[in-house]
Amino acid sequence: MVRTGNFRIYIQYFFLFFFTLLLIPPSFYHRPLEGIDASWNIAIHLAHKYNLIFGKDFVFTYGPLGILYSRHPISVNLFVYLLFDLYFLVTFFFVMK
Repeated sequence: MVRTGNFRIYIQYFFLFFFTLLLIPPSFYHRPLEGIDASWNIAIHLAHKYNLIFGKDFVFTYGPLGILYSRHPISVNLFVYLLFDLYFLVTFFFVMK
């Protein structure tokens, strides 16, 4: 027989796990769109690919972590995005817990 206190904990962890799963991105990569809007995303990736120094050779507001925001498959491996997503989800889980 399940006690009421244990049942509440199971329900809380179920909802916490469920809402954490809702934050998983639908895809690892985004394809660049046409127009000028995607050009800054590609510029960040090319600066990372050619080892430019952010703040000296390449000045932009996002900095080197902008490649994690744009999610283009230009200079970053799939596993970098996977590790970033796992870190984000685990951090969210522990903060909500």
